[in-house]
Amino acid sequence: MAIISGGAGGGGGIKLFDSGALAAPAASIDTGANGIAGGHVDLSIYIYVRSDRVAQQDNINIRVNNDSGGNYDTQRLQGLNVTATSITANAATALTGQAATIPAASDTAGQFASIQIWIPSYDNTAGFKLASVINSYADETAAQNGAAVFSSSWRNTAAITRLAITPVAGTNFVVGSRMAVYGTQ
Repeated sequence: MAIISGGAGGGGGIKLFDSGALAAPAASIDTGANGIAGGHVDLSIYIYVRSDRVAQQDNINIRVNNDSGGNYDTQRLQGLNVTATSITANAATALTGQAATIPAASDTAGQFASIQIWIPSYDNTAGFKLASVINSYADETAAQNGAAVFSSSWRNTAAITRLAITPVAGTNFVVGSRMAVYGTQ
């Protein structure tokens, strides 16, 4: 993951988008068309979310340039409580294969997921886009502690100009959820 800092010598991050903490529930957080400017070495995306689905957990879709086609390939390694699993999702319809896990309404109040995404060379038009993803959240119930790492690909050579996240179950993100996108040098 890229580290965002603005210390001596430059190399820090430029904020390209920040939803701010949601003040009301929302069905999505979206940078909007052309909401991500080009000209940086990579993108660092920070997501802090929880859904209002009546369940312990929900999953989110992370889509690039409004593409909901089967153009994403993902390898996921996950630990949930004491069990490790690995899953491959080819021709999925979202960057993490719809498997980025977040707490939902039936989970402990105040639990949110942390999702960090790093996409190098996001505005390069010579090759497909690759992403490294870390997804985690903790709960006082051991069975609900989870962490996952993803290697994801978007099979498209277009520059990334938009990112959108939505809960898979068609519910809302709760108050306090947030997404910020930085371009780093």
